[in-house]
Amino acid sequence: MVASTTVATNNGRVSIRRATSKDDLMAIRDWQDHYFGTECDPGQLPFELAHAAGWTESDGPDINVLPLVAEHQDVMVGCAVAVVEKHKQTVANLPEATFDAETIAGEWNGWMMLAFVDPVWRGQGIGSQLFSTRLDWL
Repeated sequence: MVASTTVATNNGRVSIRRATSKDDLMAIRDWQDHYFGTECDPGQLPFELAHAAGWTESDGPDINVLPLVAEHQDVMVGCAVAVVEKHKQTVANLPEATFDAETIAGEWNGWMMLAFVDPVWRGQGIGSQLFSTRLDWL
């Protein structure tokens, strides 16, 4: 369980909490799509976020997802995602390269998937808190 936390900024207090609603997860998807693009249709979520929403068939302990939102007065000013997955899934997701994926992947593998802070809010500790929260969870 991840406890909510707050960051004091020049623009007021920002709360960081687990993204729990469909609206939270769709907002993270929108930011991800804006900065990186996604491989899913509008209205759909990438696998990790769909899993966090409970929309996947994988109900075993093969993946754990921590989606976070940073909010100021109910407006999202940042977000982040961390994932922990089992060896088999990590090997399947690693890109082809000169290394042996079977060898380098551990039994469980943690990933800092993405993090965004709105440009107006950068430089005020929000990204650092999103990073620390994910690192503590991993």
